[in-house]
Amino acid sequence: MNRLPYEAKVKIFRRMNYMPNPEHIEFHKDDANEVFVAGGWRAGKSVVVAAEATPHTLIPSPRPYKIALIGPTYNEPREEFNYIVEFLSSALPRHQFDPERHVSFPKEGKCSLTIPKQGETYFATVETYTAQEAENVRGFNADAVVICEAGGISEDSYKAIVGRTLSTGGFIIASGTMEKSQKWYHNKIKTGQVVNDEGIKSFKFPSWFNLVAFAGGREDPKILRAERLLDSETFAIRIGAEPIRVTGVALKQLTQDHIQPCPFDPDLPVEMWVDPGHTGAYSVLAVQRYDNQIRIIDEVYVRFLSTPDVVRICERKEWWPNIEDDDPGVIDRAAKQRQAATGSSVLDVWFQEAGLWMGMTEQIIPVEDGLEQARIHLSMPNHV
Repeated sequence: MNRLPYEAKVKIFRRMNYMPNPEHIEFHKDDANEVFVAGGWRAGKSVVVAAEATPHTLIPSPRPYKIALIGPTYNEPREEFNYIVEFLSSALPRHQFDPERHVSFPKEGKCSLTIPKQGETYFATVETYTAQEAENVRGFNADAVVICEAGGISEDSYKAIVGRTLSTGGFIIASGTMEKSQKWYHNKIKTGQVVNDEGIKSFKFPSWFNLVAFAGGREDPKILRAERLLDSETFAIRIGAEPIRVTGVALKQLTQDHIQPCPFDPDLPVEMWVDPGHTGAYSVLAVQRYDNQIRIIDEVYVRFLSTPDVVRICERKEWWPNIEDDDPGVIDRAAKQRQAATGSSVLDVWFQEAGLWMGMTEQIIPVEDGLEQARIHLSMPNHV
């Protein structure tokens, strides 16, 4: 399925009672089959992306077809799904689409809707999925995909989603925010800003594109107030939807001269440095020691996945067989805290799922002290 031409979508937009802002029309006119959208706070990207998807649910077809809304969990696609239901309720008469009969919208879990066929003519089924389902569920293909909070899924999940549209030739629209998003998503936004060999396009929706919330646009008093209160980098990322990294959380002494390729050495053992994190983030570094060097050979960074999911991802890595049972690595000290829902700690789950008992230290080192040691180390001559 290719994206509909703008002229065809406009007719349906009117029936949907959707009037795009002038700032969003360029996105709706675009016809690329792989599009990335970065939105600022309250930019209205969920409405715009759902509006773009809705006309494609009404394409007559001789066979049933599917539009998938995919997020890190079931929770992220719910907003776009709800907007699609509202748009269809406006665009279609009740006998053709009745939310009470044709929509499943539970408080939690998978949502779905089906526009009933007319005679031998089919229309779309829209379902929500998790990124993990996109990687693991067999027999799941989609004619189009909307990725919701794309920056919160792993690059492996994104590649699996591409595979779900391979046989159908369906389009992919990936939307998200720059804050706390993964590097691959940042790179896609940057790449799509210019003509590129990948054939992707990207669009930035700064907060002031939402003229309902910010009637004055870029000069709206609420936007100007945020600009005064936030530092320039935070404003650029959270409000301006700019794909940049916050230098305040990085070591400015770290340059390209400190970085070199560290391929996996199959003759050396591997340790894992595990940080279950917070706000959905989960990180595992694969490390090998060579002479006096510590080499980071790989990283697993995901969001909104459980420890068993992370274990499964690590088990598929080429370095996994080199993990030593008696010294598998270390984990954040908070991992020993037991969860009320399960009665098990993250430390317990790693042992239950992989038979590995991680080490930890009880010594608390302040963040700034650790950063200072890193700065000193980076300042040493000939350090790589």
